[in-house]
Amino acid sequence: MPAVVARPRVRTRAWRTPVWLRVLVRRRRAIGVALGLAASVSGAWAVWHAGIPAQIAAQSRVLLATVERSAGFVVRDVTVEGREWTPPDDLRAALNVQRGDALASFSPKAAKQRLEAIGWVREADVTRQLPDAIHIRITERRPFALWQRGGVMTVVDRDGVVLTDQMIGRFANLPLVVGDAAALRAGGLLDMMGGEPDLFARVTSAVRIGDRRWDIHFDTGVVAMLPEQGTTEAWKRLAALYRETAVLDRHLMAVDLRQPDRLVVRLEPAAPPVAKPKPAGPLAKKPRVG
Repeated sequence: MPAVVARPRVRTRAWRTPVWLRVLVRRRRAIGVALGLAASVSGAWAVWHAGIPAQIAAQSRVLLATVERSAGFVVRDVTVEGREWTPPDDLRAALNVQRGDALASFSPKAAKQRLEAIGWVREADVTRQLPDAIHIRITERRPFALWQRGGVMTVVDRDGVVLTDQMIGRFANLPLVVGDAAALRAGGLLDMMGGEPDLFARVTSAVRIGDRRWDIHFDTGVVAMLPEQGTTEAWKRLAALYRETAVLDRHLMAVDLRQPDRLVVRLEPAAPPVAKPKPAGPLAKKPRVG
């Protein structure tokens, strides 16, 4: 039997996969997702740049409105809570919705913005209520004073916001303030005057002078000239004088309270003397003859 000779083992160097390729293979799924996402983003940008999303959104709204109408989700009832002064026509115009409109096509946010642009409305809350209703809750501004400026009369709230210039006669019981800046300053003044209710009851108007101080007009025609500083103290002085001397009922034109240590009054002008009528009849002087 021939001898078996063992052949020497020849080592061959195996080919090894490069590291970058192994990483690429292991992460092929993540890379694919990233590439797909990049493609989606770039495609979406191209679609957006072409204006297609706006068209799709508009078409979707139309389709949704059609579906809602077929399902019965249309506006059949609109309820309003908190309205006292706001004209109904102004509310209807701001809501901009008709009976039978699709509920989905109505935007509560846009309606809220339009409602709060109405002078009377301080705050509005608008909700859709399935299947067929819209509910509005408003908080109104309160009429506080009449404001006369440049011959135009309006109703304002405590903050000086103009509420209306219509049907002013309904608000004839409100105090009247006059002047460009009078509406913005009226709150503090009226609060101060209300501290002396007997005197305040005889005020007919308050005129703002150069946005510095006030002239107060009373029902007897007397004008009280209040100072720029120390207004409250001056008003109390006048109230005490009114209680003690009935100053408003005297023959005065103005009471000047602008100096804290003195009181200046301006009297009514004296009436001119009445000419005596010439005697008539036998007492009359006869003309000289010859």
